[in-house]
Amino acid sequence: MFYVYALVFMFGASLGSFVNVLIDRVPAGRSIWIDRSACDFCHHELRWYELIPFISYVLQRGKCRSCGHSLSITYAVMEFLTACLVTLFVLSTPLPYEQIVLLQLVFILILLAIAIVDLKSYLIPQQFIYALIVIFCLWYVGEGLMQFAHNGFQFTWFVTWISEMLHHVVTATLASGFFYALVVITKGKGMGGGDVQLAFVMGLYLTGMQTLIAVYSAFVIGALFGLLLIVSGKRKFGQVIPFGPFLALGSYLALIYGSQLLQFYLTVITFQ
Repeated sequence: MFYVYALVFMFGASLGSFVNVLIDRVPAGRSIWIDRSACDFCHHELRWYELIPFISYVLQRGKCRSCGHSLSITYAVMEFLTACLVTLFVLSTPLPYEQIVLLQLVFILILLAIAIVDLKSYLIPQQFIYALIVIFCLWYVGEGLMQFAHNGFQFTWFVTWISEMLHHVVTATLASGFFYALVVITKGKGMGGGDVQLAFVMGLYLTGMQTLIAVYSAFVIGALFGLLLIVSGKRKFGQVIPFGPFLALGSYLALIYGSQLLQFYLTVITFQ
């Protein structure tokens, strides 16, 4: 079993390399498919053995093989973080794995990219939002048509599929509507348009209850983190803190620990 976990971890690290590409290129408007990975300083194009997660960084002692300049450790950190998140997600998902797990994994990876970019620039690139919407539509339409054919084109199954789609669309609309109201109330000082869009895709990929748990978790974690920054003197009351990372974290937690978090929150709220 250890070898299985190790393979999953390395697979997650490889996905972390892709997340690094998303973080570096999407906000800059660069292609994630055509451009080759290169050193930020001498622009030496990296070869395959210079792109192995963790191993390449260690063997090269954190330096470029061409110019000898120190490489940012953030790339290795992102690979490690992604590996941990993917491994935890896989371990928390009960067997047998369903096809929806692949869609959820894509959601997690893009959420991570959104969180890091928002943390750096206080902006959520719309390319990520559009990509998540397109992927969701293609997945559910394709999956729906295949299942519809597999079930003998039964009208009752088609109604069930439409109902499920509407559930996600309504959840997405309500979630984004809630954050849009916050933007209007705070006049854009408390929330931004990117948070509204992120809430919409959260509603698409999560169930209604999961979305509620994700949003509540985001506010709780965000409040605690903000309080910690104020107490430590690193932030003053009223200073802006990007909320996208907390929405991303809340979504991840709701996806794998939704029922446990719901029980915990109900226990706290009702003082049981």
